[in-house]
Amino acid sequence: MNWDYLAGYFDGDGSTSIAVVRKKGRIMSLHPMLVFNGSEGTIDEIRDFLHSHKTISDDNRTYPTAASKKNHWGSEWVLQINATYSVERLCQELGTLVLEKKRHLQILLEILTIKKQLKAEGKQIIDNLNLFIPLRNELHSLAKKGRKELLPLQRQELRSKLVREASAAIGVTK
Repeated sequence: MNWDYLAGYFDGDGSTSIAVVRKKGRIMSLHPMLVFNGSEGTIDEIRDFLHSHKTISDDNRTYPTAASKKNHWGSEWVLQINATYSVERLCQELGTLVLEKKRHLQILLEILTIKKQLKAEGKQIIDNLNLFIPLRNELHSLAKKGRKELLPLQRQELRSKLVREASAAIGVTK
């Protein structure tokens, strides 16, 4: 296992996501995440490689978990990496090597940068969701499953604006 192999594997069987943390229906935080899918042996090999290169830590809170899930092919193992340091390091390492998912990794790095800036300025993510929504929507538009919007329930005016913009972009009028 090496970084080139991991980049190729990620291009083929990896994905990116943004986990939304909610409390009582309100968005409290966003966590960029890298996901690897595959057999148990491959997932263990990837986790061992990342651990040996100090990309992931031994801390139970940040150590990625691998779990089996059923799909229509049978059973598949999933490795989710969502600790900020690990996601940032992986995006940097894989960013120059991937061919298909370079923009995915750039988006995650942009989100992490914005989160750091907000934290340094003492600002809350919930008050600045407008900074993340275009990036999250772009990330979802890159996925094969299509675009999904992040819309806080408390922001109806923003929701209406996004619906109008999306409708205009695809040529739908009322």
